[in-house]
Amino acid sequence: MSKEHNIIGHRYIDENPIKEDSKALILGTIYPSKDTADFKCDFFYGNDYTIWEILQLAFPDLDIFSYDEVQDGSKKTESADKIKAMLDKHHIAISDTILATKRQDGVERSKDLYDENETIYNTKLVEQIKNSKIETIYLTGTSVYQKFYKIFKDHVNIPSTAVSQSSISMNFDNRNIEVIVLPSPSESGKRGNTAYHEAKKQDEKLTYQEWCVPIYRKVFKKYLGE
Repeated sequence: MSKEHNIIGHRYIDENPIKEDSKALILGTIYPSKDTADFKCDFFYGNDYTIWEILQLAFPDLDIFSYDEVQDGSKKTESADKIKAMLDKHHIAISDTILATKRQDGVERSKDLYDENETIYNTKLVEQIKNSKIETIYLTGTSVYQKFYKIFKDHVNIPSTAVSQSSISMNFDNRNIEVIVLPSPSESGKRGNTAYHEAKKQDEKLTYQEWCVPIYRKVFKKYLGE
């Protein structure tokens, strides 16, 4: 029996536009769950707090909550406010490549939720980036790059595909922007991640999160290292 499809309309994009003084941008796809009521944090990546946990571990001095502090959901609004303040302080914007899409009921993995015929892309990104000081764009996974390419392919000359940990120079609006494809912060990102599984051969106790932390520390140091 086919499962019911539900529309997800993005809750956070319009409330968090890219600012004119933003120098870096974190981009994802869209959160996998339609219902944000059970999120640990009322913000991007609030369903599982993955990227914020990785960044907090990579930069312990960041003024944001740890995963242990938010996991019961009692600080949903407070944790979001702290993350927003931290991003503003470091001139980092955050958005997603999808404004709305369709997902199957019961399907939580973000890679499975997109119906291309029912997906609305965040084309506002083109003008928002033009009107900012963005010099670095962090894409949280190769699936994000696929959506990013759809939005920007008519505006810049970039490859149609990219692998995790790629760094691509994009000439956009008469300036060079570095596009960095991060390993997905989600635990599901370890599936098919050759670099992680090679590292795990050397240390069988190495968790995916532990592997991600030094990678995120290296690429975000420019903005979060001081």
